[in-house]
Amino acid sequence: MSTTFTGTAWVPPKPAPLGLVLFASLFDRIAIVCDGPSCKHQLPAWPAALQPHVRLIDGAAINGKLGITNVDDHGYKVTQGHAGAWELLSEEGVSSVLVLEDDYTPLNSTVAHFVDKVTGKPSASLAGVKDFLKKDAWGMLRLGYNPIGQAVQDAPGGSIFSFTECPAACKCAPSPYTANVCSVSLPSKVDGKHCDVRSFVAYAVHKSLQPSLTAFAHASFDNFSMYLGMLSQAETDYTGPPNAMGYSSTPQDLYFPATVDPLHYFTPGLLYQQDKPMQVVPMSSFGELCNPASKKSGLGAKGGYTDGELEVIPQILGVGGGASASPAPTAERDGLADLLSAPDPLALHR
Repeated sequence: MSTTFTGTAWVPPKPAPLGLVLFASLFDRIAIVCDGPSCKHQLPAWPAALQPHVRLIDGAAINGKLGITNVDDHGYKVTQGHAGAWELLSEEGVSSVLVLEDDYTPLNSTVAHFVDKVTGKPSASLAGVKDFLKKDAWGMLRLGYNPIGQAVQDAPGGSIFSFTECPAACKCAPSPYTANVCSVSLPSKVDGKHCDVRSFVAYAVHKSLQPSLTAFAHASFDNFSMYLGMLSQAETDYTGPPNAMGYSSTPQDLYFPATVDPLHYFTPGLLYQQDKPMQVVPMSSFGELCNPASKKSGLGAKGGYTDGELEVIPQILGVGGGASASPAPTAERDGLADLLSAPDPLALHR
C-alpha cells in the first residue's frame, strides 16, 4: 500500500495497458487494496467494461473499524486490509481474486506479450495462463515479488543482487499448461529451508485457499503469529482494541511462502511496487534461474526478462522513464469492450 513509501510521492495509476486488462479479466474479482485518499484514483484506471468486477478495499477504513489505526506495526495493519480482499472469495460465483496494492506498476514490456500484435486479441501466452487457472490445482499465484529474503539468507552480506543462482528450496516446477507459471514446494523436513520470497504487491488467490487465508487473518489480529518483540513490549505499547492480544504479527510475505504448498509464481513477474523498481532485477533473476523452462517460452524468448530489466533502469538511475512513464494503449482504444462482451472471450468462470 502507498503508506510503505519511503522517498517518493505516490502517483495515481495510469490507464491499465491492454495486456494487463486482458490478464485481469481472467479472474472473477479484481481487488485493489488502497489507503483512504488513494482509493478514489483506482477505478478510473480500468476500462468501463471491467469496472463492475473491480472492488476497492480501503485498508484505512478496515483498520478504523477494527480499532487498530494507531498501532505502530505496519505489517499488522496491512494484513487486515488484504483480508478484506480475501473475503471476496465468499461472494457467490467467485472462485478467484486478483489482489493489487495501490502502488502496483505493470511491466509494460511483459504484459504487452498478452496481446497478439497482429490481431490485437489475446495471445497464446495469455491462453496458457488461462488454461493454468482453469485446469491446474492452485491456491496462490504470485505476480509481483522480491527474493531479497532468499538472497540475504544465502549470501554473506546479501543484497538484492546476490541472487545469482537458484537455491535448492526455490526450484520452481513449470506447470504443464504454461511454462511461465511454476510451483515451489515446501521442504519435507521441518527444519528444512523454505523459499523466502518477499513482497505482496500483486498476487491472486483461489477459493481453495480461503480457509488458510481466513485463519491467518484471525491469528494475525490476535497476535498468535507474533514473530518479533517481547510480550511485555506488546502489553506496554499496544494501543488497539482490548480483545486483541498484541500488536506485532508475522507479515504475510513471510508467512505464506513458509506455509502454502505448493506456491505458484508467474515468471517473469508482471508487476512491481511503484517506488521500488529495483525489485524487478531479482524478480527477473528468480524466473530465469529457478524456472529455466520459462526462458524457452514464447514470452521468455521474446525478451520477457531482458526487456523488463531495461524498462526500469531509468527509474533506478533516477532519470525518469520506467513502466509508468510511457502510456500504454487503453482498453477502449483497442476494442476491449467488444472482446469482453463476446461469448466467453476470456472469462474463467463467468
